[in-house]
Order: sequence, then C-alpha cells, then structure tokens
Amino acid sequence: MSQNLIKAGLRALSEPGSIRASKELLSYLRDNNIFVTHSGSNILMGTQAREELVRALERDFQVPPGTKVDAWKGKSRAEALSLGSNEKASSISVRRGRVALKSFSGGSIRMGEKNVILPDGVNLDVPVNAAADFSDHVFAVLVENWEAFEHIHQLSFEVPADLRDALVVYRGQPGGYTIDAARTFLRVLSNPVFVFPDVDPAGLRIALETPGFAGVMLPPIEEIESLLCAGRGLSERYTSQLAGSERVLEGEVPTDVKAYWSLIKKFGRGVPQEEFIRF
Repeated sequence: MSQNLIKAGLRALSEPGSIRASKELLSYLRDNNIFVTHSGSNILMGTQAREELVRALERDFQVPPGTKVDAWKGKSRAEALSLGSNEKASSISVRRGRVALKSFSGGSIRMGEKNVILPDGVNLDVPVNAAADFSDHVFAVLVENWEAFEHIHQLSFEVPADLRDALVVYRGQPGGYTIDAARTFLRVLSNPVFVFPDVDPAGLRIALETPGFAGVMLPPIEEIESLLCAGRGLSERYTSQLAGSERVLEGEVPTDVKAYWSLIKKFGRGVPQEEFIRF
C-alpha cells in the first residue's frame, strides 16, 4: 500500500479545480475505471469521479470518507489505524516522549527508592515525565550518538571518579528516541549535565546548548591530539560544521570546551566519539 497514493488521492479530492496528478494516482484512477478530464498535464474531476475515488480509497485502504490530507499529522501508529490500514502512515516516532537511560559499568540507576542494576549493553526505556524519579543522581551524562551510548561500558578512557555514579542519557535522533524528549527530561531532572559529544564543531556546540550543561566528558587533550597527529579524523567533518557552530565556539565558552575547540581548529579535523569505544 502506498501512503503517497492515499495522500495524492485526498489532495485531488480537496482541490475544487484542476490538479497535477502523480503517475501513481493516474494509474490508480485508470485501474478503477474512474474517468477524469485531462487538460495538459492536469486533470479535472467531476462529481461522479470524486464519489468513485472516495469509495475506492475506503474499499482498498480503509480511509474514511471526509478524511483530510493532513489527518495523520501528530497521530501515533495506533491512532493512524483509525484513518486506514497502514499504521506506518503516522509521522510520530514510536518512542516519542521517551528516553533511554543507563549507568556506567558497575554502577546502578537510582529510580525513586529502587536501585536498578543493568547488564552492560542494556538500557532502561522511560517516559519523559518520570524524570523526577531519577533526581537522586548527582550528575547526568548526555551521550550524543547511539553506538557510543550502547557501548558506554567499553570506553577507551577512564570515567572521572565523580561521574561514575552519573545517570547516562541518550541524546536522541530523528525517528527514534527524540532530541526534544531528552532535553525535556534533563530540564525536569534539573541536575548538572556533563556531555560526551563528538569532538567536532557541532558536537561541542551541542554540548554547550544542553540544558544544565556543566562540562564535557572526553579523553584527555593529549589522547585526542595523538589521534589527530596519527591522521585520524576528517577535515570534511570539521569544515562542513563551521557555518553552524564557529560563531558560538569563538564566543565566551567554558575553559574545557575552549581547549578542545582550539585543538580541532589547529588540525582542521573532527573526531567522532566512536573513536573512544574499544571493541
């Protein structure tokens, strides 16, 4: 089933005059013997054609009569089924309003009066509105990328002693755990947040813009400099991110961020945080 076809059909029904129809819609109209008037690359649908298209969409895709093109906006997968048989028509992430949490290896997650110990490589999935349940953690550590979050127990560097009991939070990405959810969670948690980012302009800017930002959690400068001296990192990663980040990083920033920024600026290359995971 094609959601594009459904939306093309609904768009055609919503237009009172002639419309430019997609090849998929034209083929569907022909297959269902729905006759329209052609005018160049446009079509004009009469009353009978419109009624037949409404019936066809309901018969083939369970789309109720009167459904609007944007009816799926903001609906979950389950809610989308009230508008047809394709739950994937929803534009909402299946993990909307949820965050992924874990602890560093050997630690535990303090959730209210409970201590939750997770095996390495396992995370806790919780709703954003549960943030207050984790307030016993003194610090949080936000991890920019999923693979680094998933393998946080395999870091190449020592976690600072005062962060070993921190709550580890995944930043999110489009289509999964969302960035907005993690930011909301951290605002409600209201604890100091250290960030484990990519060592590139965008990563350092992301760190600075994190709610509750208290510093970055990265390997010592010397370790990253050794990587850069050995040719690691990408110049494209650095140059492509300057436009959106350079102005922020050249302003008043904390000492630790300034040190890492000066280093990658010197080499003109950025290093992904996955460099600091050892398999």
